[in-house]
Amino acid sequence: MEVSDELELMPTFSIALSGCDLRCDFCITGAESWNARAGRGFAADAMAARAEAAMQKGARTIMVLGGEPTIHLPAALELVSLLPQSAKLVWKTNAHGSAQARELLDGMFNVWLADFKFGNDDCAQRLAKVSDYIRVTQENLLWADAHTELIVRHLLMPGHGECCWRPVATWLAENLPGVKVNLRTGFWPAWHARRHNELQKAITVAENDAACKLAHQLRLNLIA
Repeated sequence: MEVSDELELMPTFSIALSGCDLRCDFCITGAESWNARAGRGFAADAMAARAEAAMQKGARTIMVLGGEPTIHLPAALELVSLLPQSAKLVWKTNAHGSAQARELLDGMFNVWLADFKFGNDDCAQRLAKVSDYIRVTQENLLWADAHTELIVRHLLMPGHGECCWRPVATWLAENLPGVKVNLRTGFWPAWHARRHNELQKAITVAENDAACKLAHQLRLNLIA
């Protein structure tokens, strides 16, 4: 069981599926997340049994994550069909899935734990090699908020307080007032972060304080 996620979800039994549609240079699990064939074969019935056993031992939630779990959507849906209805299921996503995928996920998960990584398409393209990021992510977040419980994460990155956190925070305040927001400030230069000068260090105390001040000014519903 994992104990490193949001407090209200812990302890959780995490099921990590390999593969992701983003190429974030700062990804802490890049070797696995970028490779959809990494890891062991997935047997839904065996994993469902392990998840049920974890629930009996005290797990509050069952979390499906990646990479980006949408990459293996058929396997994820098969797993859900085998779990007891009493299970509280969490879909941990980069929020960049397709409209078709979210329609198939409708009603399957109790909580969407979604990343809103970038505040503009330029940063998304430069740091994660993804286009049309803002439109797709915002559309998915609005859908998730209307269909299930939503928790939005944002990883504060050094040098990206104004270009990424400010527009993300402002959009959340204006379009999803009251949504639970986890502002994560533990950035460290993982994977290929060295490719970008500003990402070769941790965030400063000043950046952290400014980000928290903005969150309070916008009255975001911050959680840990």
